Amino acid sequence: MEISGGGKSADNEGEPAGAGTSRYHGLLDYRMLHYCIAHLAYHFSRQLPKRSRAKFEILVIMLVTIILFPQIFVLLRPKSSRYCGQPLLVNLTSFIIFTFIMTGFTIVLTLMDPVSHEVKVAFHVYGVGSFAQGIITTAFTVTAPQCANTTPELYYLSLLLSVLSVLATG
Repeated sequence: MEISGGGKSADNEGEPAGAGTSRYHGLLDYRMLHYCIAHLAYHFSRQLPKRSRAKFEILVIMLVTIILFPQIFVLLRPKSSRYCGQPLLVNLTSFIIFTFIMTGFTIVLTLMDPVSHEVKVAFHVYGVGSFAQGIITTAFTVTAPQCANTTPELYYLSLLLSVLSVLATG
């Protein structure tokens, strides 16, 4: 349990996954797509015995590969570089960067025990950026229906990422 005002935080391994693991936990809990995936991986890893976390890391790497593959595939498609009224290609590039950062945070959060206060703060700041990325993706996609004709793969991936961002924002 955390001691209020002391800045000292324990890992709370005996508590259920939703129990307050830090003083920042309630501020941004499960509100952004990238943040949500890393946060869920962190809490899920805490339910596993320490000796099983290496197997979980392999699962996380496979999940990240599944998430990254369609993004990189669409990025490398020749049709994706065609003209589109909105900067969906630039947005996809930044989404891929956020996915790589999510991978790093996921690995750090699932391997560190306990997670330092600085890492938690950095992760929550990243969560705010992830939220902004989701809003920008949704705004660009909503205002770019004409891109479905010129860059269909890019538009439909952007539409999927927008829906996932909205669902993760809950």
